[in-house]
Amino acid sequence: MKIVNLILLSILTLFSFSCSRKFENKIELGEPSHDLFLESEGLIKFEAINGLNSYLSSIQFFEDSTSLVGMLNPLNNTFFWFDLESGKWLGNQVFEEEGPNGVGFLGGVTSSFILNQDSILIYNIQVGRLFLLNKNSEILDRYIVTDYSDPSNFPAPFPSLLRPIQYYKGKVILPSGLNNRISNFENFPSSLTLDLKTKKVKFPSIFSDLYSQAYWGEMFKYDPSVISFQDKLIISYPIDFSLHVLDWESDSVYKVMAPSNYFDNIVPFKYDVDYYSTINPNQKNIEQENHSLSTSDFAGLLADPNGEFLYRIAYIRPNLEQVRLGNKLADFSTIIIDSELKIVGERKFDGKIYDNSLIFTSPKGIHIFRKDLYEMDEQYLSFETFQPKKI
Repeated sequence: MKIVNLILLSILTLFSFSCSRKFENKIELGEPSHDLFLESEGLIKFEAINGLNSYLSSIQFFEDSTSLVGMLNPLNNTFFWFDLESGKWLGNQVFEEEGPNGVGFLGGVTSSFILNQDSILIYNIQVGRLFLLNKNSEILDRYIVTDYSDPSNFPAPFPSLLRPIQYYKGKVILPSGLNNRISNFENFPSSLTLDLKTKKVKFPSIFSDLYSQAYWGEMFKYDPSVISFQDKLIISYPIDFSLHVLDWESDSVYKVMAPSNYFDNIVPFKYDVDYYSTINPNQKNIEQENHSLSTSDFAGLLADPNGEFLYRIAYIRPNLEQVRLGNKLADFSTIIIDSELKIVGERKFDGKIYDNSLIFTSPKGIHIFRKDLYEMDEQYLSFETFQPKKI
């Protein structure tokens, strides 16, 4: 009997150890051998008129007979058109909330995508609907993207400035996060495609297996970014040092390392993946929030319209003690990745000077909002342009 008890004790000990065993989401950083550096090319200033301010949910470059930039202010349902070369305002497009051409109140988290000269897509995240409108803001078509009330817990598409809507061969591509918390991410979609012709929805990618190994904290740690680049779908996860690559033609999936040189470890909030079930989701969890805001991550992925570079945006967050003292502002870096998916450069930016979310790309380079200049003069939105140059 004593032997049986010892065997049971040994089994329980091993089981306990295996259940509580921690894993490391850590890499070894070597000496960077970068070929490129982001060099400043000066400022582009857009006049803040007719209700335009720094609260923007989409910024997109579009090549027409001229180089255009479109900006969406979701708080007043207005899309602003500018000339990229001069910064000159070209006009507004206002979207109705109600009626036959109503898209609803867009709120703070809506995204847009310019299809062509006469067509723009508006995704109202609050209702899970995509609208195709012409330049007169008349609805040409409507699409159901997701149903938040469905008990099946479909993924929740959540595009943003750093996770912009993509388009590839007649399909709209949206990065998808969580509708509700889950613990098993096996086969759970991280992106969604919508065929504009057939209106069929598909889920081409699934979450990184890191999410099934631990509980990572605040919901923004579960928001992937997707980019259609070089006939591939590139997926970036906030807590994964790798980029996940789906080849559109062969359906093959592989990973490439794309870390930042400014952090080598991303620690989960809890090693128990079911931890979410022990807390009240309607109550603020200060410990969880502080941990998430003090753990560096990858916040977004942008592409050069010329198809030469990807820019992976890494948030370099303050330590836990600084966050507890009220310093929650993250610096950030832009990792330059070439067409072969190799890192060729990285530059760090001061979060007090540059806005870590108001960023867009054009053939001129990557444009980053100067928050310090806006604080001094709110009549203009000033973006500093950076171009990859040889070191």
